[in-house]
Amino acid sequence: MNEKKGASQSALNTVIAKALSDPSFKARLLANANETLASLGQKVPAGKTVKFVENTASVEHFVIPAAGSIGELSDELLVAVAGGVRAGFISMKSV
Repeated sequence: MNEKKGASQSALNTVIAKALSDPSFKARLLANANETLASLGQKVPAGKTVKFVENTASVEHFVIPAAGSIGELSDELLVAVAGGVRAGFISMKSV
């Protein structure tokens, strides 16, 4: 992992840990992530919106990457798209 991604992941881990330990912070983060991150000194680039969502026992969120953002699909993703099963994911055949 390059240094910039490592720093970003570390900052994200800090934010998530704080959200898990501070219900008030979590509520603010879910309501307005850009403002809440700014209060921690984490700058969000102008024109970008950051959104945090929370998985529950009955709702799980998945992110669909922006078109063209992942380049070619890996073999693992090709298997998933073709209806294969990956740990932790629902098979497309069962949907």
